[in-house]
Amino acid sequence: MLTQFHAAAGTLGLTIIALFWSATAISELFGTAEQIALAKTAILYGMALLIPSLAVAGITGARLGKGMKLPQVAA
Repeated sequence: MLTQFHAAAGTLGLTIIALFWSATAISELFGTAEQIALAKTAILYGMALLIPSLAVAGITGARLGKGMKLPQVAA
């Protein structure tokens, strides 16, 4: 169950970041000044979802890696 939360949170975080990047690129390349401002405002409000999803991914990752002996996981 913890693995599923970790995977879902990580996927959600990565998807949100990809949406932020694409919205920025599209609005900067093809948009007007108002559309750029709208994209940046939407990104600001989207941070309310991004930050908790990355926090959940970090917390669940730390709990999943607890007690593992691999040096990459221990680091």
